[in-house]
Amino acid sequence: MTAAAIRALLAPGVVVRVTNHFITRADHPCFGTQDRTVARVTSGGLWFTVSGRVAWPKAAQLAYDAHARTITFYGGGIGQAPTDRFLTIAL
Repeated sequence: MTAAAIRALLAPGVVVRVTNHFITRADHPCFGTQDRTVARVTSGGLWFTVSGRVAWPKAAQLAYDAHARTITFYGGGIGQAPTDRFLTIAL
C-alpha cells in the first residue's frame, strides 16, 4: 500500500488508538496507548484533536497491516534508527 493510500485511511473525525513507542516517561501526556481523534491530514503531517501534530515519515518508514488494521511509523523520534518503531495507529 502506498503512503498516499495509508494517509487516505485517516480522515478527520476518525477515532484511532495511538501507541507511542518513543516516549518512556509515564508522566508525559503522550505516553503509552490512548484513543485520539484525527483533526486534520495533510501531505506534511497528521493532527490529532489532543496532543498535536505528527509529521509523516518517509514512505520506507511507514507500514500498514491490513489484517490488524494498523499503521506503524518507524524512526520518527530524535536519535531513533529508521527501523525503530515510533507510533502504532490502530484503526
